[in-house]
Formats: sequence, C-alpha cells, structure tokens
Amino acid sequence: MKILMLSESSYPLHPGGSGKTSHLLAAALAERGHRVHLVSLIADEHARRETLDGVDVIRLADRPATPGVGRDRRAARDLEHRLAKRLDLDAIDIVHDSGGFLSYFLSLAERLRSQFGSRVVMHFRYLLHRHQAIYRTSSGVAAASIDACNFETNIHETTQCFGVRTADHVLCPSHDDATFVDAAYRPTRLSVLPDPIDPHFLQAPTPSPSRDRTLLFRGAADNHLKGAEIVLEAFPKLRTRYPDLRLMVVGGGGESFAERLGHDRVMTLPWLDDATAMANAYARATVVVAPSHYESFGLMAIEAMAAGRPVVAAPVGGMRDVIDDSGGGLLFPERHPSTWSDALVDAVSTLLDDPTHVQELADRGHRYVRDRLMPSHIATRLETLYKELIERKHDATRPHLTAPSWSRDDQLRYLDTANTWARAANPAIEEDNWRNDIDHHCTGCTRDRIATGLLALRQGTPSAPVCPLAVLQQRLVRDHQERLGDLT
Repeated sequence: MKILMLSESSYPLHPGGSGKTSHLLAAALAERGHRVHLVSLIADEHARRETLDGVDVIRLADRPATPGVGRDRRAARDLEHRLAKRLDLDAIDIVHDSGGFLSYFLSLAERLRSQFGSRVVMHFRYLLHRHQAIYRTSSGVAAASIDACNFETNIHETTQCFGVRTADHVLCPSHDDATFVDAAYRPTRLSVLPDPIDPHFLQAPTPSPSRDRTLLFRGAADNHLKGAEIVLEAFPKLRTRYPDLRLMVVGGGGESFAERLGHDRVMTLPWLDDATAMANAYARATVVVAPSHYESFGLMAIEAMAAGRPVVAAPVGGMRDVIDDSGGGLLFPERHPSTWSDALVDAVSTLLDDPTHVQELADRGHRYVRDRLMPSHIATRLETLYKELIERKHDATRPHLTAPSWSRDDQLRYLDTANTWARAANPAIEEDNWRNDIDHHCTGCTRDRIATGLLALRQGTPSAPVCPLAVLQQRLVRDHQERLGDLT
C-alpha cells in the first residue's frame, strides 16, 4: 500500500505523544513493506526531505493562506500543488490524518479524497472539549457564558467535527474518547486503536529502584491538566507517614515543587526526549503517579510499565483502558477530582506498605506492554483497517461530506436547544423536515462557511449558531461534561 500520513509540525520530536506515535506507526508500516510518506509542516521557508526508519519524510514550509473567504481552499490547493511535485498523489491509497488534537490538514485530506478517491482516516489524538472544561475550571470562565459557547463551537466545528464528516474512518486511542466522539460527532465508522510503545523503553537496561522510596511525577507545578495540584496536596500527607519519601519531578518546573515542598524532598530533572534516559528515570522510582484531569491515552503510563514500574492514576480517558487491561497499577475509585488527593495518598500507601504487590503490578504492566503494544502489534491492526477501506466498493455518488446519523431524541434535543436561534436562521426547520434540512447543511458545508458563521457570532450578529450540528453538539458536549463532573 501507498500511505500518506499527515503529522504535526514538530514530528518526530514532539514533546507529547502525537508526533512520537506518528513516527512509530509510520516506521512499523514501512517495516511491513508499505510505502509510507509522512508530511509535516515547518516554520522555516526551506522544504526538506529525508528518510527516517524507512519512512519518506517530507517537511514543507508552512505558508498561511491570506485571510478571507476561501482561505482553507487556497491553503489546501497550495499544499496539494507542492506535494504533487514530490509524490504521485493519484497512487495514494490511504490518507491518514495523524495531526494530533488540532489537525492542520483537514482541508487537504478532504481535497485528496474528492480529487483522487483516496480513503481518509482521521486519528483523534486528543479531545479538545476536555481541555475546554479544564480551561474553564482554572480560568473562572462560566460554563454557560457566551465566551465558553463561542470557544466550544470554534474548537469542535473548525478542527474535529468537520474532519469526522470528511473521513471514511475515525480512530480514537481509548474507549472513553470513542464514546464521546460517537455521541457528539456521529462518525460513519469508528474504532479504538491504542498508541504503541517506543521499543527503546523495553530495551533500555533498567536500574534497580532507589533505596529511598520515591514517587515520580511528570509535569510542572502549574500544570493543572496533569494534576500537579493533586500531587502538591497529597505529598505532605504521605511524607508524614513515610518520612524518607522523596518526589522526582520530570519535565521542568521542579524548582516550584521544591520551593513548596522542600528542596531536601524533591529531585528535579529536565524534559527528557531520549527514551533510554526517561526509562532510567522511571526505573529509579518506586511508584509513578499520574493524577491527570485528562489523558487521551496515557503514554506516560505505558512507558512507566515498560520500564518496570507500577502506576497510580486518575480514572480518566485512556488511563482506564491501560490500567484496567494491564493490571499494572491502581486507579482512583472515583472520577471527581475533589476526592483525588486522598485517593492518591491511599493508593500510594497501599503500595509502599507492600513491596511484593509493587513487583506484581510492575511485572503485569511490563508483560502487557511487551505483548500487546509494540509498534508491530498496532501496525498489524492498522494494516487490516487500511485493507478493509481499500477493498470497500467506492461509491462515486457519495457526497464528500457525510451527515451524522440522527435519532428522534436528537431531534427533540436539537429543537429544544436551538429554540429561536435555529428558526431565526432558517424558519423552515420544523419537526417534519428538520432532518433533511440538517443533512443538507452538513453535506454541503465548508470550513469557509463555518468560519464566516463564527465571525458573525463574534461580531454579535443576531443570526444563528455556526451550523445546526454545532447547536446539537453544544448540548451533547454539555451533557457529557455534566456526567463527568466537569461543569460542577
């Protein structure tokens, strides 16, 4: 197969998981004999091309299109033109948009699908609605305010929802994320694909844990997303039980922890890009703690397991899949963050009091990662999906965008939420013909039209929301967040 993978600009040295995972998947597919081209945008003006681990990496200069109507179409045409000089686009079988939680390639993927019949896979790396919920919590923005509404609509419609309606198949890294994507975005086809582990974490010679009991946390003191405030609250309580306990902070910001908890109690390490160095850091810990408010998958957890360390984590996102499936750690019993500080103390205490249990969890986690999450394992599953998409009969009459599937409950929820907004924009929206009207909007939509609608909202034009689906999405997102306790 000929595969065009689209990755974010920091590939392959992205400090988070998206760029790393793109590289691991691309390299594993190339090793299986497929021709993989990976395109990434870079800030400078000089395009570059090289081969990394068997992958043809093409870095193109990022040239933002001139603002105005048609901006996305112009940007997509420009990218297509530059790629056509380097690749036979008509021969591409699969376009895999692996651009992370904020894809820069939606318009390009849509254009390649419509122009050349390539199958498009959209890979959700992150759910931005979780970022939004955390942003509101930390910034004090009211959940129902117009600022939150506009922010929410902007995020969902312009980055993720549109891509779902463009794609032939949608991938999510966890069942938690897939549940939300299925409810809010209604993709035609959806499946869960876990992220692979970097084999270097398994190959690295891991030292024995430090004689001192040590917790490892990866993140800065002001990183609310990663749950730094939970660690800051829980660690003094643990220290009263275990006076020799130390905290290792990796990733910058360790000095802030040291100032608040004591320099004699906190070890600091910078951000470690090298897998071997990071594996050695994990292995020096007794327990790795991850009280994150959101993790799309939980790459830190599988890295720690690969290095032979158990994990204590919040029951969010992919952490639930990773810990439950592997048995390589402990999850907090409740999802509400108000309980997490005490839960962290209890879970860590359970492990510190039972070294045998620590080793049992560590062994289970290591086996799980080794036997199920190697790049070759994940690439095999991805290869099967690609083949199914290629073999599926191409429907030339299918619109370039697919409308989501609707239910009677959706109709009532939509009409209740939209109320006068929707009818002001389109008086024809009534219970009898609402579905046809919304389907027409969805299949005829463009990102330019969405951008125009957003501009009208920001200028206070008393028309309607960005699109009918955005209205329903706001309600679906709110319902989902309320169930998770995000809006409390």
